[in-house]
Formats: sequence, C-alpha cells, structure tokens
Amino acid sequence: MVMKKFGMLSALESNYNILNIGNFVSYEQNNKIYLAKVLNIKNSKFTISNNVDKELEIPLQRLYKLPNPKNKDLSVKELYEIAIKKQETINLEEIWELVHDDYSEISISELTNIYFGEDILEDHFALRLKLINDKIYFKRLKDTFEPRKNSSIEELKKAALNEEKKKSVKFITSKFFYERIVNKNNIEIPKEIVNQIKLLSEYAANKEGFSNNELRDLKEQVSEINTSCKFDTPNTSPKQAFFLLRQARIFTKHENVFFYKYSYPNKFSSTLENEIRKVKMLNFNDEKRELADSYIQAIGKSFSEAFRDNETATNFAMGFITGFFGAPQFRGIKNSEGKFQSPITMEGGVFETYKNFKEINKKN
Repeated sequence: MVMKKFGMLSALESNYNILNIGNFVSYEQNNKIYLAKVLNIKNSKFTISNNVDKELEIPLQRLYKLPNPKNKDLSVKELYEIAIKKQETINLEEIWELVHDDYSEISISELTNIYFGEDILEDHFALRLKLINDKIYFKRLKDTFEPRKNSSIEELKKAALNEEKKKSVKFITSKFFYERIVNKNNIEIPKEIVNQIKLLSEYAANKEGFSNNELRDLKEQVSEINTSCKFDTPNTSPKQAFFLLRQARIFTKHENVFFYKYSYPNKFSSTLENEIRKVKMLNFNDEKRELADSYIQAIGKSFSEAFRDNETATNFAMGFITGFFGAPQFRGIKNSEGKFQSPITMEGGVFETYKNFKEINKKN
C-alpha cells in the first residue's frame, strides 16, 4: 500500500462546500451512515437517492460532500458495498502512528491521501465509516478528527476489552438460559457466568447498592434472555428476573430471596464443615469417618435446600421457637387462691425440660 504525507488540503476541502447535481454525499440518520447522490436542488433543498434506493430531501447542513469515485459507472449501492468491504482492511493504529506526532487535528481527505495515496470516493467513504465508528485512536470533531494521546488509547483499549468480556458473558448467560428453559436441558452453570447468575439473583431479590451502570447491564441481560427464550415482553424488572431464574430451575417456586437481598449464606461454609470433620475424626475409625463425612454433607445440603424455600424456612423458625421456649397454653386469669395470673403460659421447651431434669436429680 502506498503511503504519502501531504500538508493541509484547505483548497480541496473548501471545494467540498459546493454541492451540485450528480455529486456524492454522505449523511447520518438513526446511528447509521448512508451514501447518496444528489438528484435535484430546489430552494436550498437537496433531493438525494441513497444506497438503499430511497429518495428523500435532506438540508445542506446534514450533507457531507465526498470526492468523485474512480469508477463513475457504478451505482450508489455498488459504491457503498465496495466501501463496506474496504473499511475492514483499514488499520487505524497504523494511520495513527503516521499522524499523531504532526497533527492535532486532521481531515478525512488528508488521511485518505496519507494512507491510500489519493482521495477517491471508495477510499474516502470507507475511511469515514471506520473513523466515525472508532472509539480508540481518533476523537471526532464534527468533520475532522483529533489523534488521541497514547495514554488515553491504552485506557480505551482496556475499556474495550472489558466491554468485549461483558458481551461474551451476556451471550453465554443467554445461551445457558435457552438450554435450561427452551431445551429443558439440565446443564451445569458454566464457570464463566457464575458471578452473573449471582448478580441476577441479587437483582431478582431487589438488593440495594447497584450502580446505574450495573442496573443497566442487568436489565440488558434480562432483555437478551427474554429474546433468546422467545418471551415476547419488554419487561426487565426484578420480578421478570425472578421468573426467568425460576423457569431455569435455579430458583425454587418459593425461593427465599432474603439470602440474596442481604448477602447471607444459604449453606454451610467449607471451613465450618472442615472444622466439624476435624473434631469428629479424632476418635473415629475409617468406617466411622466415612459415615460422619456423609452425614455432615447431608446436613449441609438439607439445610441449604430447606432455607431456600420460604415456607420451609418459616416452619423451621416456628419449630425452633416452639422447641426452645415451649408451646403457648391458655388458662384463667385467676389462680386457685383467687389472685390474678397471666392467662398464657409456655409449656414444654428447653427450660421446662431442664427444670424436670433438676427435680429428677434431686429425687435420685
């Protein structure tokens, strides 16, 4: 590829301000860049035909004049397709290396001459497409561009890499939910998305403390799962996240979101299990050790599963309170001596059992 270095092309650029019938132009609409040809000019209104064969009127201030094409017999659509393919071959880092020391601001015509050796429509429009979509090497200043500083480029590269990782995690997560929900495939949660599932669970539990960016990412994730699993809804609320987690069998029907909302553990830690094993193994033979190990794991799993369900957790709490303090019993407000007494007593429980043991010990 020929590389040349030119000075400022002010005369050429000034000619671009004059638009005539037959000139090629570029304009932007709805975050898309179009190529078009001027068909008519009437009362400062420009009728153009774009690369999707649509005619429309565009004001002058929205039009960017392009140089003439090398092959004037090609249609607007054909020239557009050539530019789209050519932009994939453009190396912006190489262009940045050529100009960042000598220019604080540079036009596309200059860059096209420097990189391609001439300024024709096919090259100019391809480079324009590449530069407008670039987020790393050049900063856009309307129709000219500013080469970024090296320190800024390194930061932007890291940000771009992180963004790619985010996209990858979202894609794998959506694919996982599709397998679980649509294909009914009970696949394991991939290690790459364990944290993403945790964040979705906390979002479903209305956990506080998420930043605006984190909330935006989580809503985008819910939206992508909705689309992937063919749920025709724009709903990205925590309630929808709960629904998706339930459909994927990550949550149970009565999932106790309390643990996710307040970041409480819903299973025994490995450290606690190891400490219990150490105590139990002091006086156990191999057979008993294996039995104790299975017993500890079974208890941990049972508690983990039980406390994930609201109803089971409530029943456990009620049973614990009744077993510890006793069950309430009702009686009259006066005793046998005619004195007032509490109409409610607690019978059973730890304290009454302890009292009975003490009386038995006295007798014995």
